[in-house]
Amino acid sequence: MARFPLNWRRSPGSGLELQRVTTELETEEQEFRMIGALARKFFGSANDRRVKGYQSRVNAINALEPDLVKLTDDELKARTAEFKQQLAQGKTL
Repeated sequence: MARFPLNWRRSPGSGLELQRVTTELETEEQEFRMIGALARKFFGSANDRRVKGYQSRVNAINALEPDLVKLTDDELKARTAEFKQQLAQGKTL
């Protein structure tokens, strides 16, 4: 089943052939898609905006990495216990 209407049209020299007819609704849909694409170019997609909002957190976390890489497993376990104690005291991390 075709999504868009089809009509037989006579083309020069080749007899009858099946051609798609552009409907007014289809033209409006195309215009709407073009406007949406233009808006995404200027403002980004919803996903792009969400990722952009996370970027500051990602940068802050990545800044911590060089110090944490230097720690041994035992030192990391001690830091974990320290953080749990701070949370129990009501401090926000």
